[in-house]
Amino acid sequence: MRPAPERRFTHLRLFAVTFLFSSFYGMCANVILVWLHHLTHYPVFPLPALPLALVVTSFSCGELTFLPAWNSRARQSARLSNWMAAKGRPAGAHVDHPGSSSEA
Repeated sequence: MRPAPERRFTHLRLFAVTFLFSSFYGMCANVILVWLHHLTHYPVFPLPALPLALVVTSFSCGELTFLPAWNSRARQSARLSNWMAAKGRPAGAHVDHPGSSSEA
């Protein structure tokens, strides 16, 4: 579900990712809460409350942190690729290579 590094991460894609993961983990937490209710008879949340809360909070956090960072990096990468193409340089020449010999 991750786009290419030079493509923007859209709001719809972020919602799809957060919905899939948060609803899964929310339902897993519901299973644990129901099990705890069975043992202790302590009242639990309504079934959709926890997955919905996780979707809303993870989407909000993604909007505030992940989305701006990804899209800023993607915009810079696209600008660099366009600049290198205009200069006639190979497209993949600007990719960082980990473990270069000049690093200590």
